[in-house]
Amino acid sequence: EGEPLFDGHPPGWVVYGPDSTHVPTVSGGTMLILYLLPSGAIEFLGAELSFPAPPSRWSALWAGVLVLLTLTAYGTVISDGGWIWDDNDYVTQNVCLRSGEGLVDIWTDTQATPQYYPLVHTSFWLEFQLWGTNPTGFHLVNILLHALSALVLWRLLLRLGVPGAWFAAAVFAIHPVHMESVAWITERK
Repeated sequence: EGEPLFDGHPPGWVVYGPDSTHVPTVSGGTMLILYLLPSGAIEFLGAELSFPAPPSRWSALWAGVLVLLTLTAYGTVISDGGWIWDDNDYVTQNVCLRSGEGLVDIWTDTQATPQYYPLVHTSFWLEFQLWGTNPTGFHLVNILLHALSALVLWRLLLRLGVPGAWFAAAVFAIHPVHMESVAWITERK
């Protein structure tokens, strides 16, 4: 904002010796100050700096763009994804997903499922009631959960005052490293 100067210097790097003591001054605007200390620590100054949340009318728009971006990145999984690896053990051949008694077993019997993740298996149980062994719904839920994670990350970074919070959340949403966790149904755990 403005044309800020740090100790009389324009934006950029300013290097002070290891034992220098000074009071930083910023004039002509606002600026983020980063100190790299000799011990390797990093210190941010600028208590008067604030990164307000975008206006609420824009928040919904940016949230929608983030969800749409996620759906676009992983959308082919919905139509092309099927059952892989241990999805059979966790979903298609899991007898606990077929009845109300199985739902009780998911929570009360640690041996009823391949691994004891009652919340995950409850979500599988609910989905199995909705679409049986059709993988499309399971994949859609995984993608929507990932989009929700990106939204939570965006809002958290925004609240912490991290510049570029939305961009960081967008990179998280579409980064290829998440493909396995999003596309593989059983990886919901």
